[in-house]
Amino acid sequence: MMITIISFIARLLNNKTRDKRFIKRLATLLLIITGLFSSVYAVEVISSSEKPILIPLPKEVKWGEGQFIVDSKTVIGVGSSMDEKRIGEFLQQELKDIYGLNLEIVSGKRLYREKKTILIGKPENNPLVNKLCQERNIFLTEKKIGREGYVLLVTPKEVMVTGNESQGIYWGIQTLIQLLNSTGEKKIVIPTVKICDWPDFSFRGVHLHFRGVKDNSFAKNLIKNVLAKYKINTVVLQIEESLAWRSHPELGGSLTPESLSEIVKIAKNNFIEVIPEIHSACALQSGFRKGFHLDLAEEPSPPYVNYCFSNPKSYKILFELNDEVIEIFRPFGGFRYFHIGHDEITLRGGKPGSCPRCKATGKTPAQLFAEDVKKHYEYWKKKGVKVMMWHDMLVKGAGTGHGGPPFNIADSLPLIPRDIVICDWHYGPECPSQIEYFQKKGFKEVIGCTWRNPYNIWNFTNKAKRANALGMLNTNWVPAKSGHFWGFFHIIYHADCTWNSGRRPPSELPYDPAEEYRIAMERKPVKKEDAGLQFTVDLSPYCNRSLKDNYKFSGWAARGPKYDLKTFPTGRIRLKGILFDIAKGEKNVVMLKGTLIPNLPKKVRGIKIGKKAKKLIFLHSCAWPTAEKKLVGYYRIFYKNGGTKKIAIPLRYGYEIGSYSSFWGIKKAKLVWRGKMESGDSIGIYAFIWNNPFPEQIIEKIDFLGMETPASPALFAITGIKP
Repeated sequence: MMITIISFIARLLNNKTRDKRFIKRLATLLLIITGLFSSVYAVEVISSSEKPILIPLPKEVKWGEGQFIVDSKTVIGVGSSMDEKRIGEFLQQELKDIYGLNLEIVSGKRLYREKKTILIGKPENNPLVNKLCQERNIFLTEKKIGREGYVLLVTPKEVMVTGNESQGIYWGIQTLIQLLNSTGEKKIVIPTVKICDWPDFSFRGVHLHFRGVKDNSFAKNLIKNVLAKYKINTVVLQIEESLAWRSHPELGGSLTPESLSEIVKIAKNNFIEVIPEIHSACALQSGFRKGFHLDLAEEPSPPYVNYCFSNPKSYKILFELNDEVIEIFRPFGGFRYFHIGHDEITLRGGKPGSCPRCKATGKTPAQLFAEDVKKHYEYWKKKGVKVMMWHDMLVKGAGTGHGGPPFNIADSLPLIPRDIVICDWHYGPECPSQIEYFQKKGFKEVIGCTWRNPYNIWNFTNKAKRANALGMLNTNWVPAKSGHFWGFFHIIYHADCTWNSGRRPPSELPYDPAEEYRIAMERKPVKKEDAGLQFTVDLSPYCNRSLKDNYKFSGWAARGPKYDLKTFPTGRIRLKGILFDIAKGEKNVVMLKGTLIPNLPKKVRGIKIGKKAKKLIFLHSCAWPTAEKKLVGYYRIFYKNGGTKKIAIPLRYGYEIGSYSSFWGIKKAKLVWRGKMESGDSIGIYAFIWNNPFPEQIIEKIDFLGMETPASPALFAITGIKP
């Protein structure tokens, strides 16, 4: 069509008669062309103007004009060190696996600027990096860059990732990967940009618990595809009940030493430090529950919580476990820190210092606890390893202060060595940090520890930054194995906050950590949908509710105008590359009955489609939240001309659909729009993509059906992808 139009214009311009008829015909044609291009490409501008969302948010970003195109002729130019070559191989593999491009790696004399090159390495190891740094006045000697910082430069001619250390360069490559945008046909576009970036904390850790874990596949994938991608630099592996101990098989599980070695290797290869943890009490608890070593149990009957602090046999067993860990880590250069646990020993029936042997010493529980910690401390100090421990037994009070009466373990604090690293854990949203308390008591290295509440992560990280803490550790108390989605996706927000704290509050995230986690763990090849294959469905005949509300509570969620969706755009819009047609006018959403909005239909039948589709994309939400996994409704798909009769698509809350007031955590949907209500509260709208198992058949119609829940599911738009 374009060739026809251009040739017709050429004939008009060659026409020697410049009469009014010519001018009129040319003007009409230009209007047609303008209309064509505006209708076809206007929405594309919205999509292409969006800058990539980078996680963690870099410190300094300066976007440029133009782009660097990666194709089969592009090469990866690495420095002379083994680390730099390994980083280049990582990028090469990523481009091959995800984008289908197999780029050549060059180094040494084969480096020259005539080729389109992605340059990797320190200036002293890569002459082209050195030259480009000089030309662009890039100085890595700045204090802020440090060990883990990097500079990433993208111009239309070349790409450069450099830093003072290999770890920082690797983090820069992870940022570069997030900039990649596939155009199809084995080409990738990278926007021109200069990024100068460095972390707020030198310790950005994730704690993984291995109770009941039998294999290492999930942990390896998590470390490589999530922790490394989002620049987590430390992982704590709690293994006392999971490792198949050779010295004491009665205490452990079925995770083999070889499997643990593979986890350590994966972490090291991704520049992540590994810290082993054996919670001493838990290690022997495992035996007590099976009837082993009951002579060492502090409590005379179940539940057995503690081992006897006064019996040398307790330490003989525990130190034999330690020796095994040392041997497993030896091929990887050992470890700098060891976590001894020591939390919650007075909970769940724990009675430290209560057995006859301990009572005979005449010492208080606090003194016995301090001596126990010192025994572990001395063991590791002789081996050049620093000890970490949880904080809660060293403080009194509500919440996480478990060291109060009747055992008063917190009285041991003056006796605890000051070079132990204290892990201060708080899981509530307000998180009353005790980092400064321990600092004032003489502990120089204190780490803040969070779990999965987003405001817990946000508030505690900010407090830790102000207190100049060593860093942050995100704890995870579900087993490190598949099937625990909700236990891990918050790691991504933790990574964002610990790299660049105070910049992205939970309610204003431009991404959903759950979606990012799912994409990272699946690690599927990029398949860019052709915008030209998208078609929209006209829902206006079926709309029964307004996005706006009023003080009669007859619109949207019936919560009033301060809590409605009037800020959500209508008409033909493109969100995250997907074209949607949202009805304009008084009514612009199809909403179903719920227990909180009872005056709506329970079902809307016969939404006309009349086309083939390999995918349907449902832009939808719920007016009100409900229980996780609760079935709030479903779509029923009908096929035409005697094909498959019908298919039901379940809508489970938190999976395929969620509330507009939820700002993260929808497992199987894609966040496509973020905004604010009049109240100032943040809102988010998700799209669920359904893969049609029968793309060769015409979809005749769709029924939208609800269930008896508070949710009131609401459908804004349906978009199809042609086969």
